[in-house]
Amino acid sequence: MCSIFSISRGRGWALVCLALWFTLGGKSFSQSSPLFPEGSYWYTPLRLSQGERKLAVSGLIDTGCSFCVVDSTFAVDSCRLSDAALTTSYTRAANGDRVKVHTCVLDRVDFCGTTFLGVKCLLVDLKGKFFAYAPNFIVGENLLSAQPLCFDLRNRRLSVGEREGEPAVVLHWQTRESRDGTFTKGIYLKGRVGNKKVRFFLDSGGRYNKVNLDLLPAEGREQMDLPRGDISQALRVQQVQVCRNVETKVDDWTTRLNFVLTDQSEAVLNFDFLRNTVFVLDYDRREIRIKR
Repeated sequence: MCSIFSISRGRGWALVCLALWFTLGGKSFSQSSPLFPEGSYWYTPLRLSQGERKLAVSGLIDTGCSFCVVDSTFAVDSCRLSDAALTTSYTRAANGDRVKVHTCVLDRVDFCGTTFLGVKCLLVDLKGKFFAYAPNFIVGENLLSAQPLCFDLRNRRLSVGEREGEPAVVLHWQTRESRDGTFTKGIYLKGRVGNKKVRFFLDSGGRYNKVNLDLLPAEGREQMDLPRGDISQALRVQQVQVCRNVETKVDDWTTRLNFVLTDQSEAVLNFDFLRNTVFVLDYDRREIRIKR
């Protein structure tokens, strides 16, 4: 499960998108919908249906979540989910802790022009952990993996299916499933930070790119106070070390990124390395196809 916190810029744009989408009855033409950024995050409008209730929400695109996530307060107050509809389960926080949560099944979710019925979701106290920055809904892998999705980050559009034209680069990934079932699939990409080999976990719901501090030299590091948190601990400001403009290779794609340095062995990437690109996320083929 990813770390989830954001900045408030872009919320006006989110409201405009939701208002327009709601006016159109939640329908998307050509199976596409708008994307809007908040810092390193990308959101898209969805419609949730539970019984007679139909709700337009802004969903955070999160490749780091195995399942969709609903804020527990929103689930009770807006979706009107009762305790009888919930079951107990477990998931993993960003720090690796095993966390007790509840699960539910939403009757219907309309996402990017496609209707999904009986969608399993985790209920998490997002607002209690991330306060005003918490989303009401997170789009997890159980929706993202259903069909190839084209992310046009240049023009801020999300659509279903392939984009015309040959890909400039194809990134291949591996998956990993936990034995206890708390984590399924996941996107792991081979790469390099500086000149050292690393395996990246792709977490588009992560605020920062992160790498182990031993992989980068001591010179050039900065001390910064940054807000951090996950579902096992509330958001708080921590002093961290940061390295900027680091040459990074992800499979055959080379770019420069800023990294927060951690003591964790696992390196994490958000969508920053794909900024200003058009790419197809294809779970069936385990590929990210970056278009020309």
